[in-house]
Amino acid sequence: MPAGFHHEIHGDGPPILLLAGLTQDATQWGALPAALARRFRVILHDPRGAGRTTASFEGLTTGVMARDALNLMDELSIERAHVLGFSLGGMTAQILAASHPDRVKSLVLASTASRIATVPMAAIRAARTLFAASQCAVYANDVLLPWLLGEQALLEGSIGRGFATRAYRPSLEGFTAQCEALAAHDGQALLPRIRVSTLCIGGAEDVLVPPRSVRDMARAVPGALHHELPGSGHMCFLEAPGAFTDAVLAFLNGGNAGPDS
Repeated sequence: MPAGFHHEIHGDGPPILLLAGLTQDATQWGALPAALARRFRVILHDPRGAGRTTASFEGLTTGVMARDALNLMDELSIERAHVLGFSLGGMTAQILAASHPDRVKSLVLASTASRIATVPMAAIRAARTLFAASQCAVYANDVLLPWLLGEQALLEGSIGRGFATRAYRPSLEGFTAQCEALAAHDGQALLPRIRVSTLCIGGAEDVLVPPRSVRDMARAVPGALHHELPGSGHMCFLEAPGAFTDAVLAFLNGGNAGPDS
């Protein structure tokens, strides 16, 4: 890989690669890495434009991010891995699985879709504009909270406070580059080409990537399973950590994520 990439490895066992969402870095997966590390070798990295990765994000696309994920696997001598992609990372994972099925053992697409709809993308661009005007990532984060969290998590507040106090705040330039990669992604033609075992999972209260979009994605991927988490918004792995982890582990261990699979 090029210089300037941050990655981490937790646990031992079959490898699983976690691909992060918009501005997300390796510190923001909550309890998920530790839970998965009891059975798997968990590989995390900060994608271009986020966290401790300093590699160039000029001309960033989901295709570039997929190539980075593949290069990381090569660097770690990982021939095949389970892949879990969240939101923007799920779009990256679509490319990886469709283009390199020999490298992906199974696929979890979390809170993601083949493309982002116009109105949610407008909300993200509004947050970017506020970030530019205020030079404060916290204000931009506050604008996005109703798009990211379900009702219970919004009222409880701890996840939102965690976003505001994150260790590695995004730069305006990195946020902008990732926003453009998100807006440009169109994976509709990729989904039928995904031939690995796939779970599509999302929150029932997600307004950024609505449940309908996740269901449509599951229908487009041959043989994909679908699981919806009640009472959860976009950040389902943080809002319903136990239920999310249980569904993922059930899928990884036996190919079934729950009653609505």
